Amino acid sequence: KKLNYYKGDIDVFEETRANQRLQQQREYESQQNKRQHMQKFIDKFRFNAKRASLVQSRIKALGKLSHIEEVVDDPEFTFTFPEPFSELNKLVEVQDVSFGYPPKNPGEPVKLLFTNVEFSVHS
Repeated sequence: KKLNYYKGDIDVFEETRANQRLQQQREYESQQNKRQHMQKFIDKFRFNAKRASLVQSRIKALGKLSHIEEVVDDPEFTFTFPEPFSELNKLVEVQDVSFGYPPKNPGEPVKLLFTNVEFSVHS
């Protein structure tokens, strides 16, 4: 893979990249047409003794042609971020809490002021 650097903002990037992809596609199509034309000549005159040297030179030239990659579209992707849970914003959470004073005399029951209290403090 090759890393390309682009100067400018996203609009310049998209325009430059679109032009590069178009140029690469044109070069690929041109090379494919040239290959087909040469292969057609080779197939047509392969067994002709008068054109044997031409066919051999075309075979050699066909082997030396550089390979240009076909333009492949980038895969589509999207980002989705779920809504954050409200628990993430809680500073303090209290559940099932009871509050009361100890009895004055041992053996007496605890005097409860609050039972099963639930509350939370959010940021």
